[in-house]
Amino acid sequence: MRTWRGRASSDTTRVTDQQAAAKQDLADPEKRVEAKSDELKEAIQGFGTRILMAIHGCIGTISIREDGAAKMAAEFEDRLMVLERRVLEVEKRLDLPPGQAA
Repeated sequence: MRTWRGRASSDTTRVTDQQAAAKQDLADPEKRVEAKSDELKEAIQGFGTRILMAIHGCIGTISIREDGAAKMAAEFEDRLMVLERRVLEVEKRLDLPPGQAA
């Protein structure tokens, strides 16, 4: 009979432990949801930071290219002005009216 009582006692302990675990599991979802929510917020902030850093890098590259393009355009305008002056000088030497050198 001792064996039976020992089993009953251990079975009762198991049931009580399982009930306590079930109650704790029911109380834990709120904590788990809050923890997952915090993790999700951190992940979103991390993604946002990465996106902003990538955009910043692209803007820097575009800015450098834009500066280079502006310099090239300014140089082109300078060269064009020099050519126009030379053409005007040639027209004056040949005594041609401006724009009639063709």
